[in-house]
Amino acid sequence: MMEKVLMPCLEIVAGLLFGGKPAVEKVKKVSHCDNTVSRRCSILSADVEQQLLKKMKYLPSFSIQLDETTDVSSEAQLIHFCKFPDVEKQKLSEHYLFCRLIGVHANAENIFGTIDKYFQENDIDWKKCKSVTTDGAGAMV
Repeated sequence: MMEKVLMPCLEIVAGLLFGGKPAVEKVKKVSHCDNTVSRRCSILSADVEQQLLKKMKYLPSFSIQLDETTDVSSEAQLIHFCKFPDVEKQKLSEHYLFCRLIGVHANAENIFGTIDKYFQENDIDWKKCKSVTTDGAGAMV
């Protein structure tokens, strides 16, 4: 997609906005192989997640927000956000933590199991979780 769709568009934009051919040549030098872009996104994503997990381990408390959604293949997915007081920024911070496939049977047991497994794999202490917010759907309670 990057090579066939985005790069031609970026070349046009670079040419129009940033001075013609020299700008286009610079854009062409950017590595834009679909595999490279995918790999870079995965690396950045893992780094952001690790930074957040590191921060969560030292927090006195946090809350979680959950939502379950179904994709086009009828597979349920759990979206998990965390919220906590960020001392460095002196404000309440909200962050996307993960999205996990929970299968076709989205029930409270599967949802809790998915969260618990993630918490165990990442050494997150359940005792620090002070509240859980959901949309009240049957599968969530």
